[in-house]
Amino acid sequence: FYNDIEVQLWGGGSWPMMGGNVLHTSQSTFNTSSNSGGFLWRVPVPNAIYSSPAVGSDGTVYVPSGKTLRAFGPGGTPLWNLSLSATSNCTPLIGRDGMIYLTTADGRLWAVNPNGTLRWSRKVAPHFWAAPTQAPNGTLYVGGIDGYLYALTEEGDILWKVYTGGPVETYPAVGHNGTIYVSNDNGYVLAVSPSGRAYWSYNVGNVTLGGPSIAPDGTIYVGVRGLGVVALTPRGVVKWTCEFERGSDTNPSISYNGDIYAGSLDGYLYDISPDG
Repeated sequence: FYNDIEVQLWGGGSWPMMGGNVLHTSQSTFNTSSNSGGFLWRVPVPNAIYSSPAVGSDGTVYVPSGKTLRAFGPGGTPLWNLSLSATSNCTPLIGRDGMIYLTTADGRLWAVNPNGTLRWSRKVAPHFWAAPTQAPNGTLYVGGIDGYLYALTEEGDILWKVYTGGPVETYPAVGHNGTIYVSNDNGYVLAVSPSGRAYWSYNVGNVTLGGPSIAPDGTIYVGVRGLGVVALTPRGVVKWTCEFERGSDTNPSISYNGDIYAGSLDGYLYDISPDG
């Protein structure tokens, strides 16, 4: 479906979406070993920011704040603001053509041109929390609080929807063969075909607010509140469970050597080997 290099680079930016790529591994294409972590810039905004930003290939930073999508230059210079119909708390998606996609709490999906003009806005679901993920073929996948996973075209037309069994606050991930993986508040992890057919579902036992991450071998990692991290095979069979004291609400990150990193509600960052 695509190779590892395309997974990193197909998107329209340096960090085009939640987790950096469609697998949500949080792997960067940049070597940051010489980065001292020094403070570069800060810009005040009128409302709180509840998400991480998306970064375009030209260094433009996109982030929602309250009912506004904001764009900043690489040095923090404000470029433009776009008013939204409701609050947005999601990490935007920079699409394959540079379009910026995001959702608002009133269930609308937005497509915004890189210059800040509105391309379109569609009412899709009763309520959204997370932004969509875009497959390399252009299809957008987004989960709603109504429990449905939606597939849409780049023009916002709904292709199909499938019920997941509970409210979806996480970002779907797209596997190497095009399978879509999504988790919900009732603890279900689902694998769905590109045509909208559910392959399987597995209940990990508690809330999954971080969403799935997919390793190169197809293993799906999910952070689970009150438990820790669960590893599933591409067929939905549990490989292993790594338990934390209070569990995890994070989207696990996957390093180039296969290690899995996950934050825990007990205040620790865990480094887990691929065998658990």
